[in-house]
Amino acid sequence: MEDCHEGGSYGENERTAARSPGRGYQGGVIKEDILPSVGLSVTAAAKALGVSSPPGILAGRKPRSAIMCLKVARLFGSSPEVAMRWQAAYNLKKSEHSRKVMVRVARIVPVKLVEEVRA
Repeated sequence: MEDCHEGGSYGENERTAARSPGRGYQGGVIKEDILPSVGLSVTAAAKALGVSSPPGILAGRKPRSAIMCLKVARLFGSSPEVAMRWQAAYNLKKSEHSRKVMVRVARIVPVKLVEEVRA
């Protein structure tokens, strides 16, 4: 992975975000850490990414699609797989903290393997 700025790589900022509660979403790290280091404004980054609503994507209010992960990875010299894993981890954590979601999940009865049922 290439460095996206002199102070380190996009991946290094991802590892920092994973350890930083409240900033674990990709957009926050991009907005707070990466953009200032590369000298880009939110508006300039949004233009480069081809989005019309920069705050939604960069503030973590909109989930990152596979296409957006490709674009973000290209812009900052990272890999789209890393961006997708990070987005998936954020989505999972957010869902796990939703009482409504977890109540619905708790209602699901796990299936058993056929061999277990026969025994």
